[in-house]
Amino acid sequence: MGTIKNEKLVESPTFEVKDNVLWFDDYFLQLSNISQVQALEVEALPYKYPLLFACAGIVILILKQVLLGITLLVVAGVLFYMIYHYKQNPKYNLFITLNSGHTFRFACKDKAFAVRVMQALRNCITFPQANIYVDFSKNSIMNISKSRIDNSNIINGNNNAVAKGTR
Repeated sequence: MGTIKNEKLVESPTFEVKDNVLWFDDYFLQLSNISQVQALEVEALPYKYPLLFACAGIVILILKQVLLGITLLVVAGVLFYMIYHYKQNPKYNLFITLNSGHTFRFACKDKAFAVRVMQALRNCITFPQANIYVDFSKNSIMNISKSRIDNSNIINGNNNAVAKGTR
């Protein structure tokens, strides 16, 4: 899995696609400028860093600098644990790459949600009248054009009861 260049992490918990425009925070993108959308696992810390600390620690221990050598080995152990822990609970991002090469990255809680958002964006590109609202913090996608939330209906229209007349 390669690294995507020119990426920008978008920390907005939501975005909206309406009238062929993707809106988030104080930014918008025209859907026709999107060249690629991917749901990818966030890369863990590369193994070379803890290996480097471990090798340096062993060399320093051989040179009889015990305290520094043990410290480097402990740092290597912590880094290996962080990689192991990350691999047990992977995180996923939705990468939106523009024709210009710039990439916007949205953090998702799991791969299934990232894929659902990717499919919803594909539908918006295919059918320009489609409008969606995505809430990354709640793992929900609302189809605004049909007033439906994933797997549950919402009430559509004005259902307020207002009494007319005088008291």
